Amino acid sequence: MTVSCEEIFEATGLTAGRESGFSALGMLDSSIDGTLSFAEQEKFLRQAEKNQCIAGIFITPDVAPKVRRSDINLIVCEDARYSFYTLYNYCAAKRYRKTASVVHHTAEIHPSAYVAENNVQIGASTRVEAGAIILPDVVIKNDCLIGPGAVLGCDDAEIKTTSKGNIRVIHDGRLLIGKRVDIGANCTIDKGFSYRDTVIGDDTKVATTTTIGHGAHIGQNCRLLCCTILGSSAIGNNVRINPRAVVSNQVTVGDDAVISLGAVVVRPVPEGGHVTGNFAVDHTQFIYEMAKTYGRF
Repeated sequence: MTVSCEEIFEATGLTAGRESGFSALGMLDSSIDGTLSFAEQEKFLRQAEKNQCIAGIFITPDVAPKVRRSDINLIVCEDARYSFYTLYNYCAAKRYRKTASVVHHTAEIHPSAYVAENNVQIGASTRVEAGAIILPDVVIKNDCLIGPGAVLGCDDAEIKTTSKGNIRVIHDGRLLIGKRVDIGANCTIDKGFSYRDTVIGDDTKVATTTTIGHGAHIGQNCRLLCCTILGSSAIGNNVRINPRAVVSNQVTVGDDAVISLGAVVVRPVPEGGHVTGNFAVDHTQFIYEMAKTYGRF
């Protein structure tokens, strides 16, 4: 999301002092050159200074003098978080465009299903079953099955607390569903947030009641079985996640991995790994430790 100095002033009343504006709005770990971010406390400055992609930051008067990089454009304000997300919402709303939804003539939409009038695409031979809800900014490719009561394209509860009250951040990304994907009954899948769409790869099967958070990337031929996958996580290809397992936000799971029943995954899982437990560890290690404590089983 590019942003001009004029838009910064229109949204926040603040002057950026950078004629060219910024190429992106993002967090301090952004990989996009020319990113405008925010740093509300001194402890975040080191991250901003190490990341050469950061071109500007909203910053409070007490923290601004402590910035050591002279090439970072400082936008001084009372509440850096408030100014950043106010600008983000302003730009997201300004750039949003509505286009008429397109449903392929061979797709089957149950009479009780809801498909938003704008910004939905549904491909050939896809079936949307009773009570399913397809909200705007969802793309579903060919030969998919959307089960009863599934809700696709939700806005997640991205709430930012500021000195001026809570701000609900606009979800300006999409939900992109590949070919031959099955979404089971009563699943809930959020659309993307910021620069990161939510993506589900070809041939993945999502079982009943699974929840997938905003910006999650799911690979091809996965099996997601009544589990929870939090936002901005990255799941590789051919991954099996068993019932009641939880994958935390921003966690990476490698190709061909297995996550056991009820596991809580808070750190990366390697390619071909198998993790078990709360918090999840290597499956063999878990069984060994359990056997030492409780005996063989």
